[in-house]
Amino acid sequence: MKIATTSFLSLSRRCTFSAKVMIASFGAALIVALAAASAVAQCTLSSPDTWSHGSSSNWNNGTNWSGGVPNSSSTNVCITDGSSTVTLDTNVSVASLQLASGNALDFNPGTQIILYGSQILNAGQININGGGNSNSYLYMQGGATTTLSGGGTLNLSTTTTGGGGNAYLYFQNGTTLVNVDNTIQGDGIIYNNGSAITNQSGGIINANSNGSPLVNYLALEYGNVTNAGLLEATNSGDLQL
Repeated sequence: MKIATTSFLSLSRRCTFSAKVMIASFGAALIVALAAASAVAQCTLSSPDTWSHGSSSNWNNGTNWSGGVPNSSSTNVCITDGSSTVTLDTNVSVASLQLASGNALDFNPGTQIILYGSQILNAGQININGGGNSNSYLYMQGGATTTLSGGGTLNLSTTTTGGGGNAYLYFQNGTTLVNVDNTIQGDGIIYNNGSAITNQSGGIINANSNGSPLVNYLALEYGNVTNAGLLEATNSGDLQL
């Protein structure tokens, strides 16, 4: 009887341990599932056209979006599935723009986005690529204040290959860019055109060139710069003010 009692107690302990492992595994799976659902549901802009393709693809394909190809000054755009890279292969207008962590928006050389809204919520990467003798532009057209937030990165890449081609972050109509906490970096031109940039305490503007065949400078042309954050040149880059 003593042996049987010991075996029963040992079995009981094993069952209790197994139950705990099952509960822990279920809890971990639930957390992962909720995290994934949260990543997909991060869009906070009103009435958006949302990337729904589920993987990387081109902007100019209506089946990749919840409401067809977004191309209107009144349409908010969200790329928030947490994993896709969207390639800008056409010229478009949008209202405000949001990217989640893990998402990227890559400009093909010669393309542009004209942004009329007041927000870029960027927790991912926006990559403005000039090249092939073609410029690429992210225009701020709103004429008031556009806020860049979300803790992400905005990269400008201006190559000298194939006849060159500049990457522009371009302000029009007196638009002021307030960089709350993004890193604006790379090689290219931030063109104020009589407007202003306010780089807040969490903001970074970094001329961090990757060298030839890139142009090795990040130029802030015209306008005014108010800086409470970090302005720097690294990796042999040249920050031109």
